[in-house]
Amino acid sequence: MVITRLLQLPERFHKTIGLLRNADLLIIMGTSLKVHPFATLTQLVPEGCPRVLINLDPAGDIGTRPDDVVLLGKSDDIVRELCKELGQDWVDELDALWKETEKYAHVEGAEAEVKQNLVISAEGKVPRPELE
Repeated sequence: MVITRLLQLPERFHKTIGLLRNADLLIIMGTSLKVHPFATLTQLVPEGCPRVLINLDPAGDIGTRPDDVVLLGKSDDIVRELCKELGQDWVDELDALWKETEKYAHVEGAEAEVKQNLVISAEGKVPRPELE
């Protein structure tokens, strides 16, 4: 099953892709890296730039470079463990940020709005033209 967004990426996205060529660290979370243009973004960072994948499954070419780090599991759990390693201040800030997002989790109508912006295709095809 593939979920395809019907919304266009913002112009800012396209204007800032070049910044990846100067990245010191790339963190990739919760993606299969099969949908373009995102699938190719990981290849834009320079050699020697650590690429960290936090995901349930391996994705893309992450793990093929010497500086790559692959952390497989639930993203929330892995992020929490990383924060614990960095210190209690990080854990406290993470908890505060997650608490802030709770107000969006139960907003009436939010689920319907999300469904309007997504097309689910079992065949993995792009949305039909009449839906775009």
